[in-house]
Amino acid sequence: MEDSGLRRKAGVPMEFTDDQTWFTILLTIHVFSAIVGLGPSFAFAVLGPFASKNPEYALGIVRAMIRIENIFVAPAGWVVQWLSGLLLILNRSSIRSNFFKEEWLIVSIGLYILVIGISIVNYKATHQMEEMMASGQAGTPEFGAVAKKTATFGQSMTLMTVIIILLMVWKPLSECAGALLRC
Repeated sequence: MEDSGLRRKAGVPMEFTDDQTWFTILLTIHVFSAIVGLGPSFAFAVLGPFASKNPEYALGIVRAMIRIENIFVAPAGWVVQWLSGLLLILNRSSIRSNFFKEEWLIVSIGLYILVIGISIVNYKATHQMEEMMASGQAGTPEFGAVAKKTATFGQSMTLMTVIIILLMVWKPLSECAGALLRC
């Protein structure tokens, strides 16, 4: 098969499937959206406990966390990640044809779906927590239950995200193992 760079120079349109240029573009989008979408959420694991130990700053911290989630985490994690991941799969015929043999990818997608589901539930709980704090209910048992729920959800999402990252980088049990830019 002719090199896609030579075909573009000759005026032949660029194909999507198995084209290295498309793959590199999509991988870059996928990785950067992971950094933008997931990076700030790792800070929530520090900000949440800080807010609970410093009640005078708690409402501001929770509001900042909600704003960060609305601006960065939700759009990148809920939209760009799954779309760029799907396009990466469609770009590689070797992955498409052996999709159900790529255990690392199946597990990653399953964990990602769980993270998104938990994230949606946690998003609602975080907003409920912010409303309770704003109305002076921060010390109530109901508030404590919501705060515990968000902390548990946050910890589980962080663990699953780390597992997804490890699977995406190393691709265990795959012919692509460790070949981030080749497969």
